[in-house]
Amino acid sequence: MLKKLQDKDQIIATGAIFMSISHLAKIIVFGLIGFQFGEYFSTLVLMSFGAILGSYLGSKARKKVDNQVYIRMIKYLLSLLAIKMIIFVFI
Repeated sequence: MLKKLQDKDQIIATGAIFMSISHLAKIIVFGLIGFQFGEYFSTLVLMSFGAILGSYLGSKARKKVDNQVYIRMIKYLLSLLAIKMIIFVFI
């Protein structure tokens, strides 16, 4: 996405759409295989609250960050997450 999209708002909106589709697909698949969502209701509510709060705070911070700085931060963060995942595979 970072190679085709050069505006932070487009990057965030596109990522949000991809995540929404992915999460909806996971809910459907887990429901079909019989996962009991009710047992984890309080955890799901807390996670939803955290996501809403994070989204609100992120939208406030996004307005204050320059477009190029934001894109550079995203590249660094994604690289760090990828390195972390690779390290945990071998540990």
